[in-house]
Amino acid sequence: MVRVQSNQDHLRFSLTCDGQARASRFVGGQEAALVPLARTSAALPGAPAVNRLAVWAQGDQFRFLVNDLEVFSLRDATLAHGGFGLAVRSRRSPQITVSLQSFAVFSLLAPSG
Repeated sequence: MVRVQSNQDHLRFSLTCDGQARASRFVGGQEAALVPLARTSAALPGAPAVNRLAVWAQGDQFRFLVNDLEVFSLRDATLAHGGFGLAVRSRRSPQITVSLQSFAVFSLLAPSG
């Protein structure tokens, strides 16, 4: 999740167990699919797959990457700032196991000019 605000508004980058990705915006408790669920060859499906997820966010521009490959990008000015987080959810089973190996945040350099 990126641009997480105190009222829980945020952008969410999701990856399913079968290798599909999507981007959604949550504002006022309502979800809007910004990029609909689509299969990506960048993701390793199934368990115990290890996938590296990344979000590049600058202003209203977002790039979403899986295993260092960009799977989609978008522009959205709805949420101009906020924090970040991680959400885990299973739609089919009451049990889920997730392992987080590392979490890093980097600051982007402002363009000179």
